[in-house]
Amino acid sequence: MTVLFFNQINATDIEKAGGKGANLGEMTQADFPVPKGFCITTEGYQKIINAEDLYPQIEILLNTSSNSLAENAKKIQQLIVDIPMPEDLAKEIRHAYRKLAGEKTIT
Repeated sequence: MTVLFFNQINATDIEKAGGKGANLGEMTQADFPVPKGFCITTEGYQKIINAEDLYPQIEILLNTSSNSLAENAKKIQQLIVDIPMPEDLAKEIRHAYRKLAGEKTIT
């Protein structure tokens, strides 16, 4: 699964949901006023990175570049933004948005 709703996540899910996702899940579970939402799992992130074989490019930026960490982070972010999202992940995200909006979901 590449999308998890905040009410499905807790602190033990940090490897699946990342730190921010796990924290939002914990706050949701504790009845803090967190808007309903979801996160893309680390599995979803891996799908995006692997679809375009970005690891070698990211590794070069991190290990051999003379740029600052902030500059490299922006370049890595742009690499990810510029690639097409795998359709199966895009479909899951659309489904999750429809569920949040209370619309009938079409699979």
